[in-house]
Amino acid sequence: MKKKRLEFVIVRSIIMLLLVFAILMIIVGYRRFTRYYTHEYNNSAYRTALTAAALIKVDNLDTYLESNGDNEEYKITRDRLNILTDKQDVSVIYVIKPDSDYKHFTNIFNTVSKDSGYTPWIVGSKKKTTNKEYEKYYKEIMENGRVNATVIRNNHLNGAHPHITSLIPLVDSKGDVKAILCVQRFMRGLTRARVGYVFNVSLLTVFIIIVTIILALNFLRKQVIRPIEKISKEAKRFANESNRIKNNLKDISDISEVTSLALSIDKMERDTIKYIEDIKSATKEKERIGTELKLASLIQENSLPTNFPSNSSFELYASMTPAKEVGGDFYDYKLIDDDHLMLTIADVSGKGVPAALFMMVTKILLSEYSLSLKDPAKVLTTVNNRICNNNKANMFITVWLGILELSTGKLVFANAGHEDFALKKGSTFKLNKTKHGIPVGAMEDYEYKNNEIKLDKGDKIFLYTDGVPEASNSNLQMFGIDRMIESLNDLKNKSCKDILSGVKRSVDEFSSNYIQFDDLTMMAAIYKGEKKDGKKV
Repeated sequence: MKKKRLEFVIVRSIIMLLLVFAILMIIVGYRRFTRYYTHEYNNSAYRTALTAAALIKVDNLDTYLESNGDNEEYKITRDRLNILTDKQDVSVIYVIKPDSDYKHFTNIFNTVSKDSGYTPWIVGSKKKTTNKEYEKYYKEIMENGRVNATVIRNNHLNGAHPHITSLIPLVDSKGDVKAILCVQRFMRGLTRARVGYVFNVSLLTVFIIIVTIILALNFLRKQVIRPIEKISKEAKRFANESNRIKNNLKDISDISEVTSLALSIDKMERDTIKYIEDIKSATKEKERIGTELKLASLIQENSLPTNFPSNSSFELYASMTPAKEVGGDFYDYKLIDDDHLMLTIADVSGKGVPAALFMMVTKILLSEYSLSLKDPAKVLTTVNNRICNNNKANMFITVWLGILELSTGKLVFANAGHEDFALKKGSTFKLNKTKHGIPVGAMEDYEYKNNEIKLDKGDKIFLYTDGVPEASNSNLQMFGIDRMIESLNDLKNKSCKDILSGVKRSVDEFSSNYIQFDDLTMMAAIYKGEKKDGKKV
């Protein structure tokens, strides 16, 4: 009876495991198939949209509408779009001009593939917008500067195939959005792939279960169940007597593991005792390493300035959130004389203790040479040569270094492969794009160049490392520059500290506690445009 119960339990367990495994494979595979194919369809539709946009003369769209398509240039463009539709295996390429309420639009171009089942729209015909999602994207593209949108439709298709549509703006020579170009692709391959995958996995699972039951029953009786009974008796004896096992189980099974189990019971006791001792030793070592990491983190934290000044000339605040116990990012600021404020932010390649050590060395060098040279490009050039002379680990660091002249608002800065900073000059934050140099430590004798801007009273700058735009959520989507700028503009009237807190909050809400793999470092500064005596500059 014991043998039968054991056989039943083992066979049942095997079947359950196989079923669970099959279900997991189906679920995971189904989702991965869906995600992969959807991504591929989206990329393909987007690339086709860019190609189609290159064929259209946007400045002449109104002329096309006025002539109702009776225009030689219009016809040539339409024929090219027809060829592109067939060659790229898309169902529809169409160009529309939405109404002001976005509930209707006017057709300009409409080319359909032969097997799509669609009928081309007439030039200048009015059509009703399909749904609220399209209305939303039309408005964002026409009014808010959105450069791409994707609509996926799987339901309520009135007999049509599931499809994906990529939407991009058509911009004229003046930079105005004049129309929207849409490329639709059927997702027939996605449906076929998913059905085929589920069917194949199900069929394979049934076959494996049947074969497993037949083989397992025969095998378990001869090679496992009976030998285990003998081993169980010996184990009880060993537990009661606490002495070495009698060597009478040598040939109880053809399975070497079962025989080894029987012969290893006595050794197991000695190994277990040794293992416990090793665990104690390893625990102490782990505690020691943890203590050292905490100390390293404390040293790094203390190396970063935390006394953030705020006076009549400027306001400043910075923060760093390391991805590990210690990070590779850093920031620094210093009044190098009564009229010049040095600002810097940097990101070391790599993470952990090596990056932290490299960071400390670079921070010291930048600080020292900023005091003596007072020129960002010269400072970066000198520090780069110093590091390259002894950089056996081949590490490098991106650096943004600027010197603000408080009396005039002149900001001179150099960029060694770092992120462009955001500048609020006027009513909104915008990315201040400039030409970058190479990261420090990448190549010796490289000459960095200065850039210069003039800050007015109330202007703000926001410095950051790539941990901000590259923060990811569970869908592996990145926070991105656009979201960062949007968050900054929501906080544009706040203090430096509130700006950093608000951006950090936006990143945390976006990532939803998803584990991040990069340090997150930020600095904000406000130029107040007054000297220390309170007079305006």
